[in-house]
Parts: sequence; structure tokens; C-alpha cells
Amino acid sequence: MEPDRAQVDPNATESFDMDWSDGHYIFMPEWSDALPRMYGKLNKEIHYQKGELLDQWVILQEDADKGEQGMIIVRTSPKYWNEIIEFEVLLNPIFVDDFKSKDITMNW
Repeated sequence: MEPDRAQVDPNATESFDMDWSDGHYIFMPEWSDALPRMYGKLNKEIHYQKGELLDQWVILQEDADKGEQGMIIVRTSPKYWNEIIEFEVLLNPIFVDDFKSKDITMNW
């Protein structure tokens, strides 16, 4: 049975060190290490491209020391998509050298 997180003292995590599987729709960070981590570092050079049909910004995230690289592509088309903004996120593989699954979230 999964613990009820609302009823548990966050400082008493030793009883929850068991392995809980992470399913397709389950987001369950570890009790002992639940804070988010930044993936890569923001490259302050943002590339802008204007085309006949759409505008595009390319934002890079990278950390050479950790081997992390990511790309965020933001697209708009004032001519065809009146109120739509498209975000595409591409990441290098996420290392699992600790043999634990990883949950990736993007926040804007």
C-alpha cells in the first residue's frame, strides 16, 4: 500500500526507502531528495528565425561537465495560428547511472 503523504512527517523518511515503481502516469519524487534540479545551463544566445509562414526562437540549455544538452524551440505563426504558441523540447539522454528512473517536467 502506498503511504499517505499528507499524514507523514517529512523528516521521518527511513520507513519509505522501499522501491516504489514509477508508472506511466505516476509522479512520485523520492522523499529524501524531492527538490527539482535544473537540466543544463541557459545559453544566453537565443536564435531567432523569421519565415514566410512562422517565426521561431531556438533556446539552448547545456552543461558540458554533466554532458547535458537541450533545445527548446518556440514557434508562432501570426498569419495562421492566431493565439497558438508551439513549444518543442529536445533533450540528450538522461543518465541513470544510479539505476533510478527519472521524471522530466518543463516549467514556464
